[in-house]
Amino acid sequence: MSTINASVEVVPILRSALLSQIGVPAGELDEASTVAGMERLPDSFLQPLEDIDRHRAVLDLIGWSEHAPLKSVSLDRDAHRSVITRAMRARLAIERDYMDVNPALKGAVRQRQRARRYARIIERFLLDNKLADE
Repeated sequence: MSTINASVEVVPILRSALLSQIGVPAGELDEASTVAGMERLPDSFLQPLEDIDRHRAVLDLIGWSEHAPLKSVSLDRDAHRSVITRAMRARLAIERDYMDVNPALKGAVRQRQRARRYARIIERFLLDNKLADE
C-alpha cells in the first residue's frame, strides 16, 4: 500500500482544510434537492454523497475535532489522494490570500506570519507526498 504521510504539524491544517471543503459537496447536494423533478435525477445526488463520504473517511482517520489526540498519520494514497490534494490546494490558496492582506490592518503582521508558515507546511506536505503536480 502506498501512503500519504501527514505529520503532527500537518494534521490540524488537513483537518481544517477538509472541514472547510466538505461544504462544497454539501452545497451541491442541497442544490440537487431543490431541483424540480429531482426524483427523476437520482444521479445528481450520487457524486456529492460520494465526495462527502471521501471527506468523512479521512476525517474519521485523523479526527474531526481539534480535541482529537494529535499524532502523525499514514493514509492510503489510492483511497484518499484526490480529496486530500483538493482540500490542501484550496487551503494553500486561502493562505496565499491571507499573506496578501493590507499591512495597515490590525493584526495583519501576525496573520501574514501565520499564513506564510502554513503555506510552507502545506507546500512541503504536497511535495513530500508527490501531490504537488496532480
